[in-house]
Amino acid sequence: MAQLRLTRARALHAGEDLKAATAEFVALAAESAGWDDDPGSHAMIAAETAVLLGESGEFGRAREAADQAIAAHARAPRYEQLSNCLRELARLQAQQQGADGLADARAFLADAGRIADEARAAEYEPHDRSLESALAYEHGRVNAYAGEYEDALAALEKALALLGEPGPQEDDRAGEWAECVRLAGAVEGIYLERPDPALTRLDAAVSRLTASGHTEETEPLISLAARLRDEE
Repeated sequence: MAQLRLTRARALHAGEDLKAATAEFVALAAESAGWDDDPGSHAMIAAETAVLLGESGEFGRAREAADQAIAAHARAPRYEQLSNCLRELARLQAQQQGADGLADARAFLADAGRIADEARAAEYEPHDRSLESALAYEHGRVNAYAGEYEDALAALEKALALLGEPGPQEDDRAGEWAECVRLAGAVEGIYLERPDPALTRLDAAVSRLTASGHTEETEPLISLAARLRDEE
């Protein structure tokens, strides 16, 4: 029954009925808190609930749900799901509140950092992207939303160093690397008003991606470079 309710809540969210989806998730999170034999499922449900509350701008309640997820995770780890949740909450808060939400957004990222440290200590291998590089990228995005552009650029440089340059065509990091370069180029060239180093960065990335066969990933970089040249 809980699985059916969870599927329904996710379907409501996918159908953009945020109010109904959030109500269903909140109810299911409250119920699953009593599942002493399955804290991992509660961690997952509470994490998804927190994100929906964040999408609604209810960050106080989102923080409470995230804390429930973290407590349940301590009993039955859900490293990747919880890290994704915390990073998304940070992004939502910075995006919606700008500088006013930066301290709370950074608190979510600090929690995500601890989860990444735990995962590394446990030798956990994420199914998707590296938790460390994803966290560095999110620090960049959060700081950019809040107008802290130097901090944003430093975080994106760290993310790029963690990712490393993409290799041959089958390298699935290319899209993530290219997006990180694009955001770094936008922060540097537009917001910090340093178009020359931004263009150098973008042109080098386009050359690297093209040489590796990742031509599709070059399109946003070429577009941004053209914009910067038009504004010079």
